[in-house]
Amino acid sequence: MISVHFYSIADYKWSKETSFCCDSVPQTGPQTHILLIQIHEKYRNSPSKGGSSFTFIAKGVNTIDFCRVQDHFNGNYSVKCPLHENHIEITGKVNFVAFAAFSSGVKPLHKTVLNFEIRDFAPCPNKQLSMEKKFPQCKDWSAVDAVSSPGWWYKIATGTWSWYTGQCAIPKPSPIETATCFNSTSRVFFSTILTKSKQALL
Repeated sequence: MISVHFYSIADYKWSKETSFCCDSVPQTGPQTHILLIQIHEKYRNSPSKGGSSFTFIAKGVNTIDFCRVQDHFNGNYSVKCPLHENHIEITGKVNFVAFAAFSSGVKPLHKTVLNFEIRDFAPCPNKQLSMEKKFPQCKDWSAVDAVSSPGWWYKIATGTWSWYTGQCAIPKPSPIETATCFNSTSRVFFSTILTKSKQALL
């Protein structure tokens, strides 16, 4: 059983550092534009021990993607945001602090800690930011790995938002396929997080 000490959100402060890089990520193929964000979290003016849960979203006119957040359990968090367009709004919210996400009865904070826009950054070699090209339909939903290829949202010509991964459109899964995917992903995610949480609290 993890013991969680609840802190006042007023005692927390966050700052950021940003940079760009070209990297390979599963959901978009090689040479993807990446915004790197380093989040520094302080509790009462000292580095925290981590344990905060964030949601970072990179939103453009035609695309929406979730950024990947890594907790280093020392007050520092690494955030990677794939950029699919040349004008993107980045929004970051903290939902829980001090591992409170693993305790029942705690309401999420949904406190915005970052909100800024980026545009006209240097393109990666051989990578176009235009979203006008047509993406093929994935042939086999069962072959898509939801853990290694998380995907992103793309608004097609009809104005409908579709889910893409590995540069192809994902067909709508059945309720059974959705439940199977969610259960499999949840087991992997929570097993890893709980292990790291216990180590950080020791």
